[in-house]
Amino acid sequence: MKQFLVDGYNLAHKLGGKLTAQRLQEVRSDLERRLQKYAIGAKCDITVVYDGRGTIGAADTNGVVKIIFTPAGESADARIKRLIDDSPSKSRLKIVSSDLSIRQYAKLSGVEAVSSEEFLKALTTVFDKRAQPAARLGNPKRLGDDRVTDKPATLSDADLDEWKKLFNS
Repeated sequence: MKQFLVDGYNLAHKLGGKLTAQRLQEVRSDLERRLQKYAIGAKCDITVVYDGRGTIGAADTNGVVKIIFTPAGESADARIKRLIDDSPSKSRLKIVSSDLSIRQYAKLSGVEAVSSEEFLKALTTVFDKRAQPAARLGNPKRLGDDRVTDKPATLSDADLDEWKKLFNS
């Protein structure tokens, strides 16, 4: 099973809007909800790493998504690198971060990496209720018209195959 390590605030910033102290919990909850849906549909494990809460080992779960808050003095980037180094199965890992140095570190370690923007596009497209079926499959012009349909309650076999191709799982 594929294991995604997500740079939490890096991906949260890509959701749009300002990441203010007042909206922080709301944005994290939205991101984690989206990741839960993805994890269930793609049958993968997801760990989100956020820059700290100041306590060592602060971890939580939100449904099927594991959440790690780094302690004061440790960045999410440093923790992700450590998780890469400690992984017994690097071929199962996939890193989600827009930080080029993290993606390069991952690749040098034999781990796949994708930018937050790229991952969010796929995440938004698959789970956006207004997405056209062809857009969910990565080809928005395939239908050739402006029809909009609701998403299915679960991923179809075709959608799941597309996700597997997209994320090499």
